[in-house]
Amino acid sequence: MLRTESQRKLSKKRRWVIIFFNGCFFIAIPLLIELPYSPEFSSNSQEIEKKLANSEERIQALKKELETTVSDWSEADAKISIINSQLVKTAKRNDELIAELETEQIEKRKLQDALDVAVRKASEATDKLNEFAQKEGVSSGAMASAFTVEQLNTQVAVLKNRLSCPVCHVRDKDCIIMRCRHMFCKHCVDENIQNRSRKCPSCGLKFSEKDVDDVWL
Repeated sequence: MLRTESQRKLSKKRRWVIIFFNGCFFIAIPLLIELPYSPEFSSNSQEIEKKLANSEERIQALKKELETTVSDWSEADAKISIINSQLVKTAKRNDELIAELETEQIEKRKLQDALDVAVRKASEATDKLNEFAQKEGVSSGAMASAFTVEQLNTQVAVLKNRLSCPVCHVRDKDCIIMRCRHMFCKHCVDENIQNRSRKCPSCGLKFSEKDVDDVWL
């Protein structure tokens, strides 16, 4: 039976020969001794080579799978970062909206309290006017006309004070800061923005240009 080159290589084994001379080891000469061919050994070697090839293929497949998994993890991590960034922005905006809502509620309570005080004072004034008219023996309408000029002058002064800008006290209010609901003239607000002192002159709350809106009184 003819043997292939690989079979001859597998059937060869290197032997070492040591020469002993005068009571000591003198030299070693490697010799290549060809062993007899064994079909069983050849079959085992081919099976081992086949298993090694299968193992190599499996290793390559696992490497590709690992690369795919790492790539998927990287994409997932990037998406998680984007979602976290959006959550931070959303939470910040929610905090701003809550602050605006609280400010509006406070302003609403102040207006309601002022209205209650005005109604109570008006009721007290009416009661006093009626009482005085009864004592003097005149009608309440005549007493009201007697105090009309003074009351109108006072009311006009109060309304003018409410309409004028609280910063310059010259121009009328024509714009509003939406974050705190305080009103000023456009000139004073623009000057505040240009000076980079973007705080409400009344309450000190920070605002931006988009928070300023026109108002008509």
